[in-house]
Amino acid sequence: MKGGVWGKYVTKYCAGTNLVLLDPEVAEAFPTDAAVNQALCALLSISRVVRHRERGAA
Repeated sequence: MKGGVWGKYVTKYCAGTNLVLLDPEVAEAFPTDAAVNQALCALLSISRVVRHRERGAA
């Protein structure tokens, strides 16, 4: 990987923070960690509703 910085995230890694690499278009749409977390929590909530409805429909 060109242009990488050795140990840039070591402190966060040791603290137990999860790091992910976002595609550029995703990073543009969700520019902060709070925005990413809010979107993912909304998706989880929606998926729970859909799974609950699927179980109830059977």
